[in-house]
This record gives sequence, C-alpha cells and structure tokens, in this order.
Amino acid sequence: MSLAPLAALGALGAAGAGLAAWNHSLRAAAERSWPAEGRFVSVDGTRLHYLEYGNPAKQAVLLLHGANGTCRDWTHGVAQGLERDFHLLAFDRPGSGWSTRPRSVWPDPGVQAALLHDALQKLGVMRPILVGFSWAAAVAMAYALDHPDAAAGVLSVGGVLYSWRGSVNWLYRFAATPVLGPLLARAFIMPVGRPFARRWAYSAFAPDPIPPAFDGAAVELALRPDSFLATAEDIRRLSEFLSGQSRRYAELAMPLAILVGDGDGVVSPRLHSFRLHRELPEADLIVEKGAGHLLPYARPEAVVSAVRSLAARIEAR
Repeated sequence: MSLAPLAALGALGAAGAGLAAWNHSLRAAAERSWPAEGRFVSVDGTRLHYLEYGNPAKQAVLLLHGANGTCRDWTHGVAQGLERDFHLLAFDRPGSGWSTRPRSVWPDPGVQAALLHDALQKLGVMRPILVGFSWAAAVAMAYALDHPDAAAGVLSVGGVLYSWRGSVNWLYRFAATPVLGPLLARAFIMPVGRPFARRWAYSAFAPDPIPPAFDGAAVELALRPDSFLATAEDIRRLSEFLSGQSRRYAELAMPLAILVGDGDGVVSPRLHSFRLHRELPEADLIVEKGAGHLLPYARPEAVVSAVRSLAARIEAR
C-alpha cells in the first residue's frame, strides 16, 4: 500500500493545525489590543457590554453599531459631540465586541431589541432616542415597533430597512456550510480576513477617504471566529426578517429621522432610506452629499447634528 495518501493527509492535518494555532494567536492579540473597557449587564443569560457617556439626567440616546462593528464605532467623534447634552449608551450587539450571543435561537433584530430594552430597564434608562447604523437600523426600528412607549424617537444612519433581491457575500454564505463553515472561521478567517477588511473599508467609505480615526477601530474583534459566524448569520438572514418587519413601519407615530450618504455603495439609499421616506414622509430626510456608508467615522458631525435635531423635535412635541 502506498504511503503517499497518508503522507498527504498528515501534511494537510499539520497545515490545518498550524492555521488554527495562528488564528488563535491573532485572536488573543486582538483581544489584548481591544479589551472590554465598559460595563456589563446580563439579560436572560446574555451578557451585554456597553460604554456610557454624558449626564444620566439628560435625554438618553442608545447607539447601535452595524455588522462587523463594535460599540467603539461611536467613539471617534459622535460620542464627543453629544456627551455634554445627552446620556449616551453604546452597546456591543449580541455576538459582537464583548457581548455574548444566545445559543438556542437566532437573535434577529426583534430579539436583539427585546434584550436591549430589558437591559435599559434594568439600568433605569427610560425612553431613549434610538440610533441604528446600517444593520442595526433594523434593531432600532424593531425596538420602536415592539416597545413604542419605551422609545422617544428613531434615527436611521445608512440603515438597512427593507428586504432586497440577490445574495450576500460568498464568505457569509459559506459560513453556513456544516463542518466547513466553522472550520473556515476557526482556521482561516483571521489570517486571510484582515486584508479583505481593509479592501472593504475603501469601498464602504467611498467616495470619502478612509479617515485616520478608522485605524483605531476594533475591526479585528469582528474577525474572531464566533463574531464572524454571528455576523454571517445576521447578514444572511436579515432580508427575510425585514420582509415582515417593513410591513409594520406605518405603525410608527414617534419622531423619525433618516441620515444617509448619497454615495453609499454598500446599502442602497434608493432601496432603503429613500423608500422609508416615501412611505413615512413626516420623517426628516438628511442627505449627506458626497458621503459613503460609514458615516459615524467619516461624517460624525452629521450624526451629531441629526441627533440634536431629532431631540429638538421630541422636546417640542
């Protein structure tokens, strides 16, 4: 019997073990570079990490990051522009950053909204303004729909708000493959994902340049195996969820605002933000000229201004 097949299998196993070890070391380095700096609150077995700024006596603002993000996404201009006049809470969504993720069920935007609502109740925070960026705009809308008496208003920032045609990135589809998907995450995603993340950033910021602040983003936390698999599931399943949730938007009676970059090439303004404004014309539509998708980094002053304008509308009611 030839020993060649056994030798090939042995080499493949050794290579896989080496990649897994490299992946593990990169994960450990990322977690040392971006430790949990906030506080934790536990709800129904899910441990949520959050950063808190400002004056607890002021209007609360709940800041929710998008896919592949963390609560730190708001700390490069948005938090600094609002903390004097607001009580800010920026959460790592379930499975992102340092927040854990429920294991028994997909924490869809409605489930995430319920966890965040209960967390804020536990912290004594009432009727926040909900600010959802990108994927998390779906969470902000779910929170407002399911807990209307516990929300003051909603700001969608480059939000994903409706179902769409077409598939998602092949990496996210492959992550759902039994055995091979988790293997990809645990052996390959951190070594190969970092160059792809930088390339994605160029397209996500365009037509804006990548600002220096983005070098301080905890991008590598999103490439950890569990975080990557959570993001992949969130992105794969969001469109189907939104096909149901979007039918309820007419129920919303609270003040709404929509902030979007007219050059957003990641989340189509026409299919999401502009459509929401057509269906809810009483919402404020704010279009940032020459801006791309990552507004919290590239145009933090626009986010700050939109929050302040929405808060003024709420106070005037």
